[in-house]
Amino acid sequence: MVSLTPLAPLRYSDRMIAALTAEFTRQRLAALNPNDLRRYRETIAKSVVFEQLESGDVDLILSSCRLLDTAAGGFILTEGLPSDGLYIILEGQIEFLLPEHAGGGLRRPSRIRLNVLGPGRCFGEYGVIDDRPASASAQALAPARLCFLPKAEFRRVIAQNDRIGKIVLFNLLRFLVGRLRGKDAASGAAGRRCARPHRCRA
Repeated sequence: MVSLTPLAPLRYSDRMIAALTAEFTRQRLAALNPNDLRRYRETIAKSVVFEQLESGDVDLILSSCRLLDTAAGGFILTEGLPSDGLYIILEGQIEFLLPEHAGGGLRRPSRIRLNVLGPGRCFGEYGVIDDRPASASAQALAPARLCFLPKAEFRRVIAQNDRIGKIVLFNLLRFLVGRLRGKDAASGAAGRRCARPHRCRA
């Protein structure tokens, strides 16, 4: 009787996993319709995070991304759970919302719609910077395709390419400052309305 020794499970280093993922990404990109690939490249180049990068830089970003197809109703981010990378919408629309049931046992009377974004818009940018959980959920309103840049890949590209890093971080800073200014302007407008007692509601 022959005794068989169980094979030890294969172990892959982080570098090997990254290489396999990159190869899979290249094969999938190569299988795309050339018109779609050109359109996706243009969408990424015009996105808030990657605008002003040279075409070669955009190709480097694209080669580090994964194409993510999501069915209608599928959740990409969940409020209270860690965000795993940066997403760029290539096709479809994504709704951002606060669901009825949230982390920590929080329950709302109903879901709250915050915004709807379409092709060329990014999300998940907070998570690649501060590692905090998502502040809202993101759900596809219809079948959607996204370009997903994992957090580790985002940080690797930034760390290994000074020029790309400076442009991307400046774009993120400008975007976040613009968002803060928008919130300040909205708060100021609300304050001015409340300065008139007959227009301020409790």
